[in-house]
Amino acid sequence: MGGRRFYMGFLPGILLFFLSWAGAAEPGDRVVTMSFAETNAPYAWVQDGQVRGLEFDIMTAALGLGGYRLQAVARPYARLTKILVNEKIDGVTGLHPKELPGFHHSQSYMSYDNYAIVRSDGAVAPQTIDDLLTHTVVAWRGAFEVLDLERKAPRSFAAANEKNYLEFADQMMTFRYFWNRRADVLLVDRHIYETYLRQHPDSARDAPTVTYLRLFSDYPVEAAFRSKEVRDAFDQGLRRFKESGDYQRLLESYFNPQTMAHSRNN
Repeated sequence: MGGRRFYMGFLPGILLFFLSWAGAAEPGDRVVTMSFAETNAPYAWVQDGQVRGLEFDIMTAALGLGGYRLQAVARPYARLTKILVNEKIDGVTGLHPKELPGFHHSQSYMSYDNYAIVRSDGAVAPQTIDDLLTHTVVAWRGAFEVLDLERKAPRSFAAANEKNYLEFADQMMTFRYFWNRRADVLLVDRHIYETYLRQHPDSARDAPTVTYLRLFSDYPVEAAFRSKEVRDAFDQGLRRFKESGDYQRLLESYFNPQTMAHSRNN
C-alpha cells in the first residue's frame, strides 16, 4: 500500500521520536534484520524502497533502546510465517502467539482493530458471528484463523465456507469486491481500510458510506526472534518506550481522531 506519505502533518513529531531514540540507545553495530508485511499501511508499507509505518517505528524504538539497530525487509503478508524458517533473518513481525512455535516470541507491541464493515443503508446488520456468516462475506487471506471463526461459529462457518465466505491474498481486492456489492460484509482492520480511502481517493471514489460492527476483540501481535537475547532486549526496550510516554504519543500521531467522509461508527 505504498505511494503517498502517511499523515504528513505528523511527520515532524515522528522524526523527533527517532532523534530521541537514537540519542538514548547508542546501538552501535549490533544489527537486527526483521521482516515486515509490504502492503499493510498504516502498520507497514514500502515507500521509496524503504519500509515505513507504525510497526517499523515501534520496532526501531524498542530495539534501539535495547541496544540494537533495526534493518527492515519487506515481504508479502502471506509469506511472513515462512520467512524466519527459510531465510537468513533475525526476526519477523506481526505474529499471533500461536504462530512459529520454537522461536522466541516478544511481548505484544500493538493490536489490530478488526471490524465487520457493512453498508450503512441498513439492509445488513449482523449482531453476532453466526448472523454474520449467513451473509456474503469477504476477508483477507487467513482471516478465518485470525478471527477464530471456525471455533466461534462452527456450523455457520462450515456452511458459509461452501457458498459465500471468500478470502483474497490481495486485500485491495476485498475492498473492490465489497464496493461492487458482490459481498454484504467486509472483514478488515479499521485503520487499514481508512488509510486506503485516504491514500487512494480516486479508486475509492465509489466506496459506500459504511457502518463498523464491533464483533471481534482487539487482536494483539508479537514479534518472533531467533535469539532469546535479542528478544529480551526488545522486550526491555519496549517497556522503556512505553514508560516514557513516547509509545502512546506515537500511536496518537498515527491514529489521531478524524471525521471520515465515508464512514460512521455503530
